[in-house]
Amino acid sequence: TRYWRDWSSDVCSSDLSEVEVFNFIAAQNNLNRIKYFQTMNRGQAAARNFGLRMSAGEYIAYLDADDFWAKNKLSKQVNFLQRKKFVAAVNCPYFIFYDKQPLNKLRFIGYFSQKRNIKRWANMTGFGGFLETNYLIRRQVLLEVGGFDEKFTTSSGLDLAFRINTRFKIGQVFSTFSNYRLSDFQWHKMHSELERNMELFMLKHNLLSSSDRALISAYLALPTKRSGFNLDRKSTRLNSSHA
Repeated sequence: TRYWRDWSSDVCSSDLSEVEVFNFIAAQNNLNRIKYFQTMNRGQAAARNFGLRMSAGEYIAYLDADDFWAKNKLSKQVNFLQRKKFVAAVNCPYFIFYDKQPLNKLRFIGYFSQKRNIKRWANMTGFGGFLETNYLIRRQVLLEVGGFDEKFTTSSGLDLAFRINTRFKIGQVFSTFSNYRLSDFQWHKMHSELERNMELFMLKHNLLSSSDRALISAYLALPTKRSGFNLDRKSTRLNSSHA
């Protein structure tokens, strides 16, 4: 297998010390390809947008610190986009593994309908598009859709995947994969924050009935945290006309 060699990397850090970052970069023996930027901590989406603005390549791939790719992932996806000029982005299947379990206990998530996967992601009925570690995206497409929406925390990837998929064609490569780690300390374990993000997502993309929109808008305007709030999820499910 030929690995992709024409790459560069931007490291955007708000919580690592410079010594830690420089030690990591030096150990990679690729000082001419890795650029290090430090910025104020304004959240995950803001850091990714900052990295996008600082980048210069034709394609963008995000890799969260606790996940990893198959060695041929970039080469397979770059070759696909080079052949398919009409495709805006390409994804691949992925494996889910748990911090406390051996790597031989993996859950496989394949892609047969990207729209269906995003719909399940938005409905919180299954794992979805997983944009941050799976996709390779044309940089121009990211700029055209405005990058990540910085109002979101846990669901900025879902929001961006939804916007890209409603405007552009997405390809799939099945001959490679990525690996997604689950742990007890993930942001998505903060259920109240995840629920707030999903409500914002439904409001933003007009996926609610008028009564639910009024209810959520009123709730999100409250200065206090959720207390006994209960929205009927059946009324918020995406249907085939939206995804």
